[in-house]
Amino acid sequence: MHDTARRAQLTYGDRRQTVSSYWAIRRSPLSLGGDSAKACRLDDGASTGSASPMIRGAPYRLSARDVAAGAAELATAFAEYPTFAVLFPNALRRPSDIAHVMRFFIHCGLLRGEVLATSGRLEAISIWYRSPEASFGLETAIRAGALRLPLRLGWRSFMRFKLLGDTKQRQRHERMPDRCHLLDIIGVGPHHAGKGFATGLLEAKLAQLDSEGQSAYLETSDPRNIGYYNRFGFAVVSSYRSQDLESFCMLRGPVIRGDNAITSRVGLSRLSDAKVGDKSTNARNPQ
Repeated sequence: MHDTARRAQLTYGDRRQTVSSYWAIRRSPLSLGGDSAKACRLDDGASTGSASPMIRGAPYRLSARDVAAGAAELATAFAEYPTFAVLFPNALRRPSDIAHVMRFFIHCGLLRGEVLATSGRLEAISIWYRSPEASFGLETAIRAGALRLPLRLGWRSFMRFKLLGDTKQRQRHERMPDRCHLLDIIGVGPHHAGKGFATGLLEAKLAQLDSEGQSAYLETSDPRNIGYYNRFGFAVVSSYRSQDLESFCMLRGPVIRGDNAITSRVGLSRLSDAKVGDKSTNARNPQ
């Protein structure tokens, strides 16, 4: 049945589930802002330290017309990612479930952050948020399509997704410095893997952050990605478990510039400890 016909024939149970999802989101509106850096296997063969040929000029900024194609690319990129194997245990439904979630994440990025790609061909895609925009409320979640997710994913999968999002929001609140950018997603599809697309896209954004004196934060549930991010200056500052899934929090400190050159990068332990100290002595409502 086509989507339009299916939407026209919502059952009473579907309508009740939509109302239930509204109140589930309303009770904790900040939890659906995206799973942190759900980076797929990213060791794409490109080496750091040299300019990547994949980014010429500024990265391509996705718009509403790119949502469907971008979601399809990210769905293939994350088909084997550990997070989604836990959230969506039904292997037959998993590809479509991931695609629905990626549509939601891209819409969130368009509304509150920035969604970047190597080019209009969308070889690699990333979603970034400044720290003030990394948590957002009910209106943004609804505009991004949160109310449709229970119907698309099923209630149990939706609640697993939401529970993980709640946990990740608490981790961000504790670990992200104030002048920080969250790398929420970066992915490259298997047909573009090994060509340096993810590396070029990441290098371009990190160069901008260095010029602005900003730090960067991400999370990954694939331990193999830790070494990849180490190459860019990220270091693991903590980890946590949720639903038998371990996630690693990684932070990249800002650079300190002297009169003529970069002198050093802010120590990650000092940056992370200062943030935790701020939270414990002057807690603020994340809303």
